[in-house]
Amino acid sequence: MKRSDPAASGSLERGLTILELLVQRDAMRLSEVAAALRVSVPTAFRDLAVLKARRYVEHSRADRSYRLGPALKTLTAESNVVSLTRLAGPALTDLQASTGETVNLAQLLGGRVVYAAILEGKYAMRMSAGVGQEAPAHATSVGKALLSRLPLDEARAIAGHEPYQSFTPKTITRWTELETELKRAASRGYAEDDEETEPHVACIASAILGRDGYPVGAISVSGLGARMPKTNRPQLGRAVKRWCDGISVQLGADDHRGIAKAL
Repeated sequence: MKRSDPAASGSLERGLTILELLVQRDAMRLSEVAAALRVSVPTAFRDLAVLKARRYVEHSRADRSYRLGPALKTLTAESNVVSLTRLAGPALTDLQASTGETVNLAQLLGGRVVYAAILEGKYAMRMSAGVGQEAPAHATSVGKALLSRLPLDEARAIAGHEPYQSFTPKTITRWTELETELKRAASRGYAEDDEETEPHVACIASAILGRDGYPVGAISVSGLGARMPKTNRPQLGRAVKRWCDGISVQLGADDHRGIAKAL
C-alpha cells in the first residue's frame, strides 16, 4: 500500500479549506486567502489556480477577488437532484400504480423548473415532457406548486415578463391571474394545470420543502382531463400532498408551514 504524498495531501486540504472560506465570506483576495491558510502568497496562488482551472472558484479582475465558481454549484445541484429523486422514488411508484397516469418529479434550479424524473403511465396518450426539460412555471402544475411556496415577489420574478407564453387558450398569461392561482394552491396544498400546457391534459402537483422551508421540488400526476374529472382532483391533490409532506419531513422541513409530521 502506497503512502500518501504529504505535499498532495496538504494541497488538497488547503483547497478544501479555501472552498469552506469562500462559502463563509463570499469573496476573498489572494492576500486574505494566504493569511487565512497561513501560507505564502505564491502557495495560495497555486492552490487557487488549480481550483480556478477546474471552475470551482472564479476570479474577478474588477475587485481582484475570488468567489465560488459554477462547477461547485453544478456539483451541488446534481447531488440535490440525485438525493431528491431517491427520496421521491416510493411516492412516484405508488402514485403511478394507484392512478395509472404519468407521474413527474420537478425541481427548482436557479430560478428554472426542470423535470428530474418521469414515470410513464399505462395509457397511450401522455404528456410530451422529458427528463431534463424545463417546465413553464406559470402554466404547469409543478411550476405553480413551487411558485406558491415562494414569496410573491420572488415568484413573480421567476414567472418572467408579461404576457407569459401561451400554450393553449386556457394558459394564464398575466400576473394578476397567476397570483390568484398561486394563493389558491398555497391554501389547499396543491396546484392544477387544467389544459394550460397541452390541450386535453390535466395535472395535479404539490411542493416538496427543504429544511429552510424553501420549495426544492414538486411531484405531479398528469393525464387526459377526461380520465381526471374535476370532481376527483381534490382527492388526488390531497394524496400527492401527503407524499410531498412526507418527503419534506425527511428533508428536515419544519411543520410551521402546514406540514404534518404525524402522517
